[in-house]
Amino acid sequence: MNGCRVGWAVCGFTALGVILDLSVKAFARGWLTPHNPVAIIPGLNLNLGFNTGVAFGLFADDAALTFSLMVLVQVGLITVLIVMLFRTTGVARYYYAAIVSGALGNLVDRLTSGAVTDYIDVYAGTWHWPTFNLADIFISLGVAGLISHELFFDGSRTAVQE
Repeated sequence: MNGCRVGWAVCGFTALGVILDLSVKAFARGWLTPHNPVAIIPGLNLNLGFNTGVAFGLFADDAALTFSLMVLVQVGLITVLIVMLFRTTGVARYYYAAIVSGALGNLVDRLTSGAVTDYIDVYAGTWHWPTFNLADIFISLGVAGLISHELFFDGSRTAVQE
């Protein structure tokens, strides 16, 4: 596959992730009610929440300052990630694309809604992980993919060190 087609494939993959994330968030905002969990299976609820802070709701008290700083930081990080995406090759491009799609989805949501829409509630007994969304999953999978790629599949090292 030549470079141009690979670039378009990665861009399409990224765009698909953003569209899927924003569509599911719109569905969640229209179908769910805040603080009224809908049980899916034991250990998993859908529970609408809005994160005006950073990860896991940190710094949510100073909304105006947090909003401005988060937008600036996100734009900067997304720019760096896009540069990395096009400087790398192979499957690592798709890991970067997953991170970029999640970051863009959360940025667009923050810019259009004033907060990031979260709706996935994972729990065990009375313990609940902070509510998250599909964009967060894309980011986490992309980071995990990059780490595993570097540790186990980087062409400059063998997969199993002796």
